Order: sequence, then structure tokens, then C-alpha cells
Amino acid sequence: MATLLSLLDRPDVAYLESSYSGELVAHAPTVAEYALAFDYLQALALPPEESADLIRSAAKESYRDRPLPSRSQRRRLAQVQSQQPGGRRLRRGR
Repeated sequence: MATLLSLLDRPDVAYLESSYSGELVAHAPTVAEYALAFDYLQALALPPEESADLIRSAAKESYRDRPLPSRSQRRRLAQVQSQQPGGRRLRRGR
């Protein structure tokens, strides 16, 4: 994920983050590339209400033939996943 920061008394910067790390980018040409990419995405995006409708429609289509898992089923799945090799990192927040 990238966040663009515009400060009053300093040049724009981009903050990049992932599950494992974060990085502040101050190199002006690189920040400009992130800003341009953000502008393109913003121009292509649906308005918020239409986005929500699209997501609801896709969810209904995906789960049309099967019910959503119950809370106890989701909890059991989370327990099983946390016991798998990568689950230890999830438990420790890494």
C-alpha cells in the first residue's frame, strides 16, 4: 500500500508499507510516479455508492450456491490455519 504525503514546508513523500515493513520515499521522481499512478486509479474508480453495489453484487454471485460459513466454522478454520507452519508468524504479528 502506498500513501502520498503533502506537507506545507517540505517536498511530497510517499510511504510504502507491507505486512513486514514500511519505507518512506523522498526521491522526487519516484514520488511523482506514485502520484501519477494514484491519479490514474482515482480517475478509473467508481463513485463510493457504485463501488459498494458492485462489491455486494460480486459477493452475492460468489456465494449464490453456498451459504456463508457460520461464526463457529470461521473460528475453527482460524484455529486450524494458526497451527500451520506460517500460522506462528500470524500469532506473533509478523
